[in-house]
Amino acid sequence: MSNLRYYKLFGLNVEANINLNIMECKPCKADVIIEVEAWEPACVDDDLGEFHIHGINDIGVDIHNLARFRIQDGKSMLITPHKPTYWENELVTYIVGVAFATLLLQRDIFSIHGSAVCANDLAFIILGEAGAGKSSLARQSIRSGYKLLSDDLSAISTKNQLYVIPSFPTQKMWKDTMDVYEYLPDPKKQIFPNAEKFYVDIQEDFEETSKRLGAIIWLEASEVDQVTLTRLDKTKALEVLLTHAYIEEMVERLALKAQQLNLLSYVLSNVDVYHLERPREGFTSKEQLHLIEQELFFHKKM
Repeated sequence: MSNLRYYKLFGLNVEANINLNIMECKPCKADVIIEVEAWEPACVDDDLGEFHIHGINDIGVDIHNLARFRIQDGKSMLITPHKPTYWENELVTYIVGVAFATLLLQRDIFSIHGSAVCANDLAFIILGEAGAGKSSLARQSIRSGYKLLSDDLSAISTKNQLYVIPSFPTQKMWKDTMDVYEYLPDPKKQIFPNAEKFYVDIQEDFEETSKRLGAIIWLEASEVDQVTLTRLDKTKALEVLLTHAYIEEMVERLALKAQQLNLLSYVLSNVDVYHLERPREGFTSKEQLHLIEQELFFHKKM
């Protein structure tokens, strides 16, 4: 794994000795260096992994039976696999997920678990539990001519105004969603060895510049007969944002909870949070997007 590769992730130049399954850039001075070392046996007791925190600028993240990540100064990510052979794409999804969210925290950038779509020169973040349909709604947005800013992890900059930072031109998608949109899965881009979820390149449909945050949409499958969209009051909206904040346990252990609450309050003083409910059964992404367009996209001003 000696060949170095260069990428653009969350506005940062990244040098890595692992293929991240993202379009590569020309060699450049790196803001972040990602290095995968030789393997060492696993030593994690917790099934979900654990954090080893030595201060904000030195954080370890141990993923059970996969790898140990050491993230320092918002500039480096050292990864030690726990076994000699591993599914490389699975490692990548943790690199661009929890590990990068940790690195961004060291750079004072807040992350939330959701996708972001660009419309009318504004960013709209889509939150939701696994299986809620975030990827399907994002894909429907792309098909309708909108651009994707981020997939699964949205980074919010609070300097001057609220901006969503572009992540990288790849979307994670389940095979059943790919079937609906007539995409053929690439076996080399399968994310997990035993799950039909794949990376999909979206270079032509990717927005490369940061966009001001326009609204946040919480997508939920529930006991409704048709798609509905309602604006949440600030108390419920704060609860939703806290639920979908990335690396919440780490924030608490670093005693950053008050700072996080202040930041979320600032978000809520500038944008609204909406509850988008869809029926549990059926594929309703078109109806969801149509309602969002009517209520949000077409009415929001640049």
